[in-house]
Amino acid sequence: MQKSVLRVACAQLVHPEKSALDAISHHTIEPHLSMIERARKENVDVLIFPELSLTGYLFAARHQDLALLLDAEQLLSLARASADMTTGVGFIEQSSTGLLYNSFAWLSRGKVTAVCRKINLPNYGQLDEAKYFAAGRQVTTQTLFGLWSMATLICADVWNPALVHLAALQNPSILVCPFASTREAVGGDFDNPTGWTNAFRFYSMMYGLPGLYCNWIGPVAGVNFTGGSAIIDADGSELARARDGEELILAELDYQQITDARMRLPTIRTSRPDLISRELERIHPTLSG
Repeated sequence: MQKSVLRVACAQLVHPEKSALDAISHHTIEPHLSMIERARKENVDVLIFPELSLTGYLFAARHQDLALLLDAEQLLSLARASADMTTGVGFIEQSSTGLLYNSFAWLSRGKVTAVCRKINLPNYGQLDEAKYFAAGRQVTTQTLFGLWSMATLICADVWNPALVHLAALQNPSILVCPFASTREAVGGDFDNPTGWTNAFRFYSMMYGLPGLYCNWIGPVAGVNFTGGSAIIDADGSELARARDGEELILAELDYQQITDARMRLPTIRTSRPDLISRELERIHPTLSG
């Protein structure tokens, strides 16, 4: 089935208080169920939540208690609630090899349909994810239906432009980025909210790639999650932006606009991956063996 217009939504959540996060096996199921119900009433096709939406970002040393296998009831219950809508949620993944990942699960029709693992684990400013998680190893895309597909990069992944380029080379219709950004994350005078806005619009404009970006909001444990969840069209213009609270934002993406944007600015079509591969081997000869 090909739909010319896709209804998409971001569920910006208020970050749980520290006292709630201290509970063993804390998972924020209820806010997800509420947002899923609201989105279904709006006939949404794709709904996304923030990074680590099932646990909150301030997991600290409790990451092992909060980790879920892919057949965990917490994920399957949300998949059932989603019915034929495609829903993306953030969680700590317990892999079959014993490693833990900062992951994003795609859910629909009662099943986990795909899982994406964060690749670029930040270890700067107040961020130290490599202490807790293994890094993902692939930039992949997921098919929705018809010609629609999406690439998922988690938070700091989009701060590595090479990862965005690898995603764009696979010609996805949408770039999905769940994130967990605080004003204090990087430190110094760095303006984190403005940095995110600039990145959103740049990637969408450069690649003709609509973007869904979903963050937490609210102060907790001395840091301030900045919200700013947004839906960006293929020309780099904002279609919707969340305010300073919990909110479901919605927009429609037009497939013809994506096609038109990529005809006007053919970044993907003229990307020369053969040249990039050859130059990487020259610059980093160890990569070629």
